[in-house]
Amino acid sequence: MVTPRLIERRLVLRVLHEGGVGATKQASSFINNIPSNLHGGDFRFLTYFITLKDDPMTNKMVERITRSFESQSMMKTLGAMIHKVEKGNVIIEAPLLPSTLQQQGYVHAGLTFSIGDSAAGYSALTLLPEDQEVMTAEIKINLLAPADGELLRAEGKVVKLGKRLVVVTSEIHALKDGQSKLIAIMQGTMIPVSVNP
Repeated sequence: MVTPRLIERRLVLRVLHEGGVGATKQASSFINNIPSNLHGGDFRFLTYFITLKDDPMTNKMVERITRSFESQSMMKTLGAMIHKVEKGNVIIEAPLLPSTLQQQGYVHAGLTFSIGDSAAGYSALTLLPEDQEVMTAEIKINLLAPADGELLRAEGKVVKLGKRLVVVTSEIHALKDGQSKLIAIMQGTMIPVSVNP
């Protein structure tokens, strides 16, 4: 049986691998010093470290999304982490933990919906000015298959950026034994709101 700690360690190794040779060299010293009792919140730093680019504008956007994401206690509860941030595109992942399963042993749809909604919302936020945030006005989900495995990956994308509304989508995949299966699709509308003073 795969424990949450092993899942998290796999996530870190995979993030470093996908970050490329340069990123792996820069972060390799972290791997040998990862304490066995760390949890998802500690590993998120590595994800953000790998995501940062040489472009200052991109870094500013990533840091903005990261800061907002870290303030979500719900995402921390689910063990979710940001995997990628680009303009109009955000990927969020969450491990499949015993606490996020339904009565038949599959992933609860609440986890699927939560990370799908967040990925879609943050994809919209990447395109908005700094004095605006987003809130979900409406969003629909189609559950395509039961989900099991090691983690869920939700990829949010912007379909249409308008002055008052942002149309977004999200695809959620379950990863198991190196294979990816599409388990849900979402489409919705985000509304820009002023940042609270």
